[in-house]
Amino acid sequence: MNHMKILINIIVISMLIPVSLFSQVPEEFNYQAVVRDDNGIILKDQNIGLQFIILQDNNSVYEETHNTTTNSFGLVNLGIGSGTVISGDFSTIDWGAGIFNIQVGLDPAGGTNYSSIIGMSTLKSVPYALYAKNVDKPSLPASPFNSFPCTNGLAINLVEVNPTQDADGDGDLDSGAAILYASDFLPRMMEDGVSYSINRAGDTPDPNQEMIVLTCDDNATLIIEIWQNDLNGNPLSFCETYVLVQDNNGVCVP
Repeated sequence: MNHMKILINIIVISMLIPVSLFSQVPEEFNYQAVVRDDNGIILKDQNIGLQFIILQDNNSVYEETHNTTTNSFGLVNLGIGSGTVISGDFSTIDWGAGIFNIQVGLDPAGGTNYSSIIGMSTLKSVPYALYAKNVDKPSLPASPFNSFPCTNGLAINLVEVNPTQDADGDGDLDSGAAILYASDFLPRMMEDGVSYSINRAGDTPDPNQEMIVLTCDDNATLIIEIWQNDLNGNPLSFCETYVLVQDNNGVCVP
């Protein structure tokens, strides 16, 4: 039987905390990966089970599991720190001490039999260094519309797209991509009776656009608008923030 596998070199880990909160540890970080079979076929719209074990100096300090479904690109997108906890306490991990690795297990049937350990990857500076040291960030213009709280900056790493395809619909083939959701910038407890959408600054807001696809064309700092809309799709206000698009895995072809 072929074992499904996730290529570890396309792990995407991005902070889901405000860049300005340097003294705080992350509540969770984002994980994206493309799921393929042994023949390299992307597994689209398939239910899978994932196990994540965080190792500090090769000792397990935290374990959680997720049951999720790949999307039409074969991507999974979830938050490590928000799954079903098996052991440990994510909030007490001392990210500044030691070397951290993440071990990923897979049940291709969508259950909890993680017999296939599909890889180990070192958590470098991307997941947690933003809280510990200063980074350059753009100065945002004062706006009377910043009337609801949103995260003041995220960092996201691009996922390999192999074989290349037009991930963002602009007509060009892309070798790297990542998905950014409006909810990534919002607090856990969101206001009732409203919806949120996301767009690049300067683009026409679309109340139905809950996510955007980032590619190697966006390998820079982007200004982002998060719009708050009523349930009829009428805009109420927006929050202006930014995202640092990174290519730490070298997936972008020069």
